[in-house]
Amino acid sequence: MFSDQGGGNTLYKSAKGLQQFDYLGHNPEYKQLFDDYMVMRKTDITSSWVQLCDVEAILRDKSSQLSADRHAVVDIGGGVGTDLLTFRDRHPGLAGRLVLEDLSYSLDRVIDLPPDVEKVPFDFFTMEQPVKSAKIYFMHEIIHDWSDAQALTILKGTARAMTPNHSVLLIQDMVLPDTGATWRGSTQDILMMVMPAGLERTEGQWRRLLREAGLELRTIWRSEVAAEPVLECVLPWT
Repeated sequence: MFSDQGGGNTLYKSAKGLQQFDYLGHNPEYKQLFDDYMVMRKTDITSSWVQLCDVEAILRDKSSQLSADRHAVVDIGGGVGTDLLTFRDRHPGLAGRLVLEDLSYSLDRVIDLPPDVEKVPFDFFTMEQPVKSAKIYFMHEIIHDWSDAQALTILKGTARAMTPNHSVLLIQDMVLPDTGATWRGSTQDILMMVMPAGLERTEGQWRRLLREAGLELRTIWRSEVAAEPVLECVLPWT
């Protein structure tokens, strides 16, 4: 049985001897290829999160004014920073700090970030989220890498760092229909199963997962040209 639970086996580990992201950490040439591929996937501005959802409205929210000493955006698992830099270019001079989080071996490869973007090493399975009460926490193609059990670890850790009526979690990932998925969604789902033992989720699966993590799905920002919508999540009112 292939499982990503408790250090168990996966199809990728069976073939390579290590889980996918551990393998990348030990093989810089493959990590470079992976980074280049992810940059290519994220550089289409028509599919960018800043184009899909109303980030301006989130930032203008009068209940949580930004200032130079508060965190505006935390890009969790952001790789080389493509998404965060797209946001920065779209909002020059924004009050608020920008943070790029990823594993240390990924951040060590990022050497040309602007001085106003902070690199923070972070492993969401072994560390507590170090940035508290940010306005926006952002994840792009992160949750689809993991089973529900591991995704809950990531989401619950993020929720604990969020502040009610202030913080927003934006997740950019596929949202499949219950039936009649496109060929791209179906093949991507199979790829996630084979590589990191993850999956692409339907809207119903997303809602159940987020609810179990203590989060409320406020809206899904969609576009006809973007394969990956943005799920806007908040802490529920108590």
